[in-house]
Amino acid sequence: MRIRGFLVILLSSYSFAQEVFVQKDIIKYFNEKNPFYYEKVGDIYIKEYNEIFYQGAFDIKLDARYEKKEYPLSLAEFTKAGLKQSLGNGVEFSAAYRQATGTQEYNNIKTSKDGEGIINLHLPIFNILNSISKNRKNLSLAEQKTKITRLQSQEKIIKFYLDVSKLYYKLLLQKELLQANKELLDKAYINFEFIQKSIQTGKLPQIALVEIESEIINRKQRVALTNIEFQKNFYSFLQYLNINKKDFNKSYTLPELPKQSSIELAQDKAMQIAFSNSLLLKSLHVKKKEITIKQKYNQVKKYPKLDVNLYGVYDLKYKEGYKATFDFNLPLQRSSYKGLKGVYTKEMLLIQNKIALQKSKIKTAIITVMQEIKTKKEVIRLAKKEVTLKQKVEDAQRRRYKLGIGNLLTLNQREIITLQAKQKLLNEYYKLIEKELELRYILREPL
Repeated sequence: MRIRGFLVILLSSYSFAQEVFVQKDIIKYFNEKNPFYYEKVGDIYIKEYNEIFYQGAFDIKLDARYEKKEYPLSLAEFTKAGLKQSLGNGVEFSAAYRQATGTQEYNNIKTSKDGEGIINLHLPIFNILNSISKNRKNLSLAEQKTKITRLQSQEKIIKFYLDVSKLYYKLLLQKELLQANKELLDKAYINFEFIQKSIQTGKLPQIALVEIESEIINRKQRVALTNIEFQKNFYSFLQYLNINKKDFNKSYTLPELPKQSSIELAQDKAMQIAFSNSLLLKSLHVKKKEITIKQKYNQVKKYPKLDVNLYGVYDLKYKEGYKATFDFNLPLQRSSYKGLKGVYTKEMLLIQNKIALQKSKIKTAIITVMQEIKTKKEVIRLAKKEVTLKQKVEDAQRRRYKLGIGNLLTLNQREIITLQAKQKLLNEYYKLIEKELELRYILREPL
C-alpha cells in the first residue's frame, strides 16, 4: 500500500514537472493568437484574397438580357441568356440562347419563334501569339506580389525571432547576475557568522559587527536592484510570447547562460548559405519576374490590334449560320510601347544593381561579424583567466582575515572585485551569443 502511494505521488510530481525553456521553444508561441506574430503575417492574407479577386476575371459568368418595346409603328421583343468565360490570353468563349421577334431597335437580329442557339469565340491574335492578356497579366502580378509579401513576412518573423532570442539570452544573463549577487550576499552572511563568533571569543571588537551589517545591507540592495532588472526583462520577454508569468513558471524553468560557442562555420561557406537564403535577394528576383511579365504584356503594343470574332448559330426552323468579324487597329507612332519599354529596361538594370549591392553588403556583414566573434572568444578566454586570478586573491585574503592578519574592508573589496570580474565574463558570454545570433540572422537560417 505504501509503495502504491509512493508511485501515485511520484507520477503526480512527474506530470507537473517543468521543462527547461530553450531558444527553439520561442517558435511554439509564434501563432496567430500572438498579436506580435500576426502583425508580421497579416499582409499575406490580404494579398492572397487580392489574388482571388483577379482570378475572378476567369470565372464563368451568366449573361442575360431582355427587351420589349411597343412603339406606335413598331413592336419587338428580344430575349438572350447564356454563359461566358475567359479562357486565357484574351480568348473568350460564350454560348447562349436568343429569341428576337418584331423590328429590333439596336440590331437586325431575327429568329424563328423558337429562337436559336449561338456560340462565340473571341480571338485577340497578337495576345495569343505572345501568350499574355490584361487579365493574365493582372493575375500574374498579383501572384508575384503575394510571393514578395510572403518573403517580407518571413523576413519580419526571422527578425522578430532574433529580437526575442536576444531578450531570452539577456534574461539568462540577468538570472546569472542575480545569482552572482546572491552568492556575494551569502559570503557576507558567512563573514557575519565568523565575526559574531570572533566577538564572543574577544578576538574582534563590537564595531566589526556594525561594519559587516552595513555591508550586508549594501549587498541586499545590489540583489534587489539586479532582481528588478531581471523581472523587467522577464515581463518584456513574456509579452512577446503572449503568455503570463504564472503559466510560464508552471511549465518551464530557465537554464544557465550558454558558455560554449554555438556556431562553427568557414567564411566562404557562410557567404554561400547567406546568398542562398537571403530573403531580400529572393524578393529582388521576384521583382525581376514582375518586370518580365510587364515587358511581355507591353510587347503586344508593338503589334497592331487584331481581334477575330467567330459566331455560329443554329435556329430550330432556319438551321445553321455563321458570322466572322475582324477588328484591326494600328498605332502609327507607338509612343506608349517605346516609353514603357524604356521604363522596364531601366527598372531591370536597377534591380540587377540592387542584387549586386545586397551581395556586397552580405559579404561585408559576414566578414565583420565573424571577426567580432573571433575577438569575443579571445576576450572570454582572457576574462576566464582574470576570474581565476581574482578568485585566488580573494581566497588568500579570506585566509589572512581568518588568521587575524587581514581586515574586513580589504576582504569586502576583494569579494566585490571578484564579482565584477565574474559579471564582466558573463557579459562577454552574452555579447558572444549576440554576435552569433546576428550571424545566424545574416545567414537567414529557416526557423
